[in-house]
Amino acid sequence: MPLSKDGQRVADESRWAHEQGRGIFVASIASSYQRATATAWEVSELIEAIEWHGWRLEHTSEVAYMSGHQSLRCVFRRAHQ
Repeated sequence: MPLSKDGQRVADESRWAHEQGRGIFVASIASSYQRATATAWEVSELIEAIEWHGWRLEHTSEVAYMSGHQSLRCVFRRAHQ
């Protein structure tokens, strides 16, 4: 499954941040998955794409907005730091 337009933008930004020598990359990842147990393929694929660009997922937290939307705040560190 290819990344969404937004997902591809975030993956490209992670590549740019790595090339610039940044030590930390933070991404806010929205997903269509619900609270019920489910597989969130689009989230998995985006995390894989970011890690492919030289990052390692360090921490995640869920952010819930008053509108009812949710996203994951993902903190990545350089993979070879």
